[in-house]
Amino acid sequence: MSDDGRFWPAGDRDAALMQAAPVTDLVCPRCRQPPDAWPIDPTTLRCTNPACTVEYSKLPGTEIEFVSAGVFDVEANPSVGFDDENAMRAWVAGLEPGSDHWEQALMVGNYANAHHGQNRPMFSALLDRFIAPNCSQINTAVDLGCGVGAFTGLLARRLASEVIGLDSWAMALRVAEAQAGPDPVHVPTLGNDAKLTVTSLQAPTTQSPPIRWVCGDILDPPLPAGSFDLVTAISVFDSVSNPLVALGQASALLRPGGLLLIAQPDAWAAHVTPPEGWLSSDGEAWQQLMGHYELETIDQEDGFTWVLARGPRTQYRYVSHAMLARRRGN
Repeated sequence: MSDDGRFWPAGDRDAALMQAAPVTDLVCPRCRQPPDAWPIDPTTLRCTNPACTVEYSKLPGTEIEFVSAGVFDVEANPSVGFDDENAMRAWVAGLEPGSDHWEQALMVGNYANAHHGQNRPMFSALLDRFIAPNCSQINTAVDLGCGVGAFTGLLARRLASEVIGLDSWAMALRVAEAQAGPDPVHVPTLGNDAKLTVTSLQAPTTQSPPIRWVCGDILDPPLPAGSFDLVTAISVFDSVSNPLVALGQASALLRPGGLLLIAQPDAWAAHVTPPEGWLSSDGEAWQQLMGHYELETIDQEDGFTWVLARGPRTQYRYVSHAMLARRRGN
């Protein structure tokens, strides 16, 4: 990455990576700018700057820590709970059809239905294939880009320990928090008449251990470096503006010997990631990037398929390449 925060020109990327400093300690999101970049205490997860008196806020009506930078769009991230069917129906009815907020509501409902509305949760095959054989060495885990939290819940139940789910999409995190509870969840859905309605999803039959939800930026996560045995990033790196930084941060969060699970369909989009930053996750260039961030691939498999439905007659099919990497060191 260049000094001004943009991608290096494509022709200079390899040379730039060779010169880039490794990602090291993560800093307080309230004191992140040098020369006042104060680290987070690894024990308390709080800023060590005695002048920093601002504690992380919570999303209204939730226990979700809110540490995202930028403008918070209240209308696009309703304070109404997804466990309140009447309130959800009233909120959906008030959205202008086709507006950005209407589209956001439909999108979060689509993801909730795809991930939570099935007997066999999406991506459970990833858990069986890569995580289950390594459970004995995993005590701490964070799910980056957790979205509506289905995979986060699977992790928490399989590991029988607290897992952190981090995402910058506050509305998806509200669904995740509600779905982790004991009550049904109610989400927007596109009906046959092309109008938004509300669908009810049942809560999991098996409750997961407590999950700590954080609304934060994967490119600058408010978590201490070197603190996790497992970091997962499912359909994430092709959904951020700078996948190089995202990969570096994922590696920085790992303890030496820790595991990183990546699965993505490489569904790059120019309005999200500049084309010069597009990389195939199963290519040599990606493996070189992983090596730069002290990661080595120990297992991989292609062909993990998942489907996202926009409405009754429109579906998108994705095929992900998955890999398990280990952070070098003792």
